[in-house]
Amino acid sequence: LLKAHGWPVPRGSLDIEAVSSGMYVLKCKPGFWRLYFSVIDSQRRILLLLAVAKKKWKRNPNYLAKASRRLGDYQDGRARSCEVRLDD
Repeated sequence: LLKAHGWPVPRGSLDIEAVSSGMYVLKCKPGFWRLYFSVIDSQRRILLLLAVAKKKWKRNPNYLAKASRRLGDYQDGRARSCEVRLDD
């Protein structure tokens, strides 16, 4: 899915976990970054909602709530997106 949308090939291990309806977390291992995103098929885009540096073993539920609010804002027209091109 990510490759089809133009994301570069990973240098380490990637794990994508569905955390909510239409929302996912990209875990870049062994790093500590977590990227919350949603795939908007009708617009052929990946919407980056939140990037966090993981500090504890368990997921902070506030991160999911914040990403969910941002997705809702986008879907309701209260927030916009900007295009980012990933060229090789």
